Amino acid sequence: MLAFSFLGFGWFLLGLYTWCVGVLAFNRPPHDKDGVTRALRRRFGRVALLPAPLLVAAPWVVTGLAWVVVGGWASWARLLPTVQGWPHLLQQALVVGACAWCLWRWLALGVLALHFLNSYVYLGAHPFWDFVQQAGLRLSRPFFWLRFGRVDLSPLPAIAVYFGIPAVLASGVPQLKVWFPGVWPWVEFGVLPTLFRSLPWG
Repeated sequence: MLAFSFLGFGWFLLGLYTWCVGVLAFNRPPHDKDGVTRALRRRFGRVALLPAPLLVAAPWVVTGLAWVVVGGWASWARLLPTVQGWPHLLQQALVVGACAWCLWRWLALGVLALHFLNSYVYLGAHPFWDFVQQAGLRLSRPFFWLRFGRVDLSPLPAIAVYFGIPAVLASGVPQLKVWFPGVWPWVEFGVLPTLFRSLPWG
């Protein structure tokens, strides 16, 4: 129970910082004028000045290194199946690290849903809504062709893409097991969990 408490808090903290790093990587100058991004830049200091590719890679690296410690300990404590050597543990770390990127789907879902709401309902003048408006416009830019004057439907397909693809990677679509018996395991359980269970390679 104690280990579960510490690991649960650690996962929550990792998700929070992953969101923050995602905002810093996405809202680069000159698109970082809103109050939320400026506050995050002050909070992270020199880390916020790193190039965007390094910020994007940071959650993967940190989560993978954390798994080397946690996964190795959990295997030793018989909480997980025995790890078959260091190559196996490192392969696990690479896959688990990639799971951290899937946490961004919840941030994208929240920003795009609030952006869609804010497009039709005035929710007041606040730095948070400036951030939502700016980030939502940038996330939905690939679907600009769904903007017709004051009618903006671009956040809807953006939500489907930015939330749906990571959801299949991380969690799959279990309901497909009922609809289509014999569906591929990676669709039912998720690409990354299926990949994790298929280790080690070689």
